[in-house]
Amino acid sequence: MTIKDLPRVSLEYLRKNGLISVFLFFFVMLISSSLLLISYLAIDITYIIIPFVIIPSFFACNLASFLMRDQQVLTFLGFLKCFGIYFTGKFNSTYSVIKSFFKSLVISVVFGIIYVVVINLILRNIDFMNYQASMDDILNHLGPTSENLDYVLTTYKDFINHIMIISTIPVSFVLCSLFIFFASRSSISFYTRVNSDNQIGSINLMVHKNVMSTYKKEFNLAYFSLNWPLLLIFLLSFAVGGLIGYMIMTSYSCVASFALTIGVFVTLGLYGPFLTANNEAIYLYLKDKYDIEYDKLKIAANTSMEELLKKLNEMNEDRKKDSDES
Repeated sequence: MTIKDLPRVSLEYLRKNGLISVFLFFFVMLISSSLLLISYLAIDITYIIIPFVIIPSFFACNLASFLMRDQQVLTFLGFLKCFGIYFTGKFNSTYSVIKSFFKSLVISVVFGIIYVVVINLILRNIDFMNYQASMDDILNHLGPTSENLDYVLTTYKDFINHIMIISTIPVSFVLCSLFIFFASRSSISFYTRVNSDNQIGSINLMVHKNVMSTYKKEFNLAYFSLNWPLLLIFLLSFAVGGLIGYMIMTSYSCVASFALTIGVFVTLGLYGPFLTANNEAIYLYLKDKYDIEYDKLKIAANTSMEELLKKLNEMNEDRKKDSDES
């Protein structure tokens, strides 16, 4: 199998998964995003919903599509089982959620600092909404008393909302995009796990990381050759969504940023079937590399076991000598 065969193989997997897979992904991610909206309007449990509902739901869609392709009938109870399997040892850290999030967060913070400095200079030069005079007046009125704060929030409400949206949406956009990028690269390990007899998630993840690092050129070439259209559409979708959010919700900066986050997951539901089909094609392309890495670990484990047994035998012999001497 060559790199030129990847689009054909991916399309074959997509056809096998069928339209039901597309509807399943979109419906589940739409429901998950609705939970996010309810969380925003009622009790803010966003940081619980994303890692414990949305991401396991995406995994369940992936596993359900994989099983349906083998003519297995999917029931609601079966889908719930797929959801629960995400939390088992074999599939632990399939998407490297925590690592992906913190890598995205660090890069986004650095980007945010640079972006705020640059956008501040730009807004000053174009005098956006009488920027310089407004900022000077706000700084002059900010003080220890709440009366001054109330005056600033009342007088400069529109100005502050515009600045907040301009400042937060691009950073949210970068954070979400990077998280999707890092998690999608890790998600290829789903196919190493589902095709492997190894039940230890950390070992499966180690094999995937070894393939990514040892065969970096082949992995990146396969990943970007298939996924660059999806990544581009992702970026354009987010950019358009952020622009619409800015135009419609200029009075509610936090709502605009939150709407962008929901849009990310709805968009992920639309592109999920294409992404998983691409990932399976990439796994098939690199399958021999994954097999090599698994064999290396087995050899290392057997060698370690032999060394351990040798040491135990030596210790037993030493004990026998000591007992004979005594």
